[in-house]
Amino acid sequence: QEGRQEGLQEGRQEGRQEGLQEGLQEGRIEGERRLLLRQIEHRFGELPSVAIASIQALSLQNLERLGEAIWGFNTTEDLLNWLQEYSS
Repeated sequence: QEGRQEGLQEGRQEGRQEGLQEGLQEGRIEGERRLLLRQIEHRFGELPSVAIASIQALSLQNLERLGEAIWGFNTTEDLLNWLQEYSS
């Protein structure tokens, strides 16, 4: 009984920790996504909905890549071409 109780407590603690880590990761991804969208819209104006949807679907790794790549874009077309290449 006592061992079972300890096991349950450990399981709950691990579950809370994993949930916290996942929440932090999701928050980081969402923050990165919002910042990139603001930067890109500031530079190029309103984006086509297909571009917004593609950016929202990017992994954290590709959001970071996009954050570096946008400084080399001269047109919205450059962005769309990049998104086509890196979207899953």
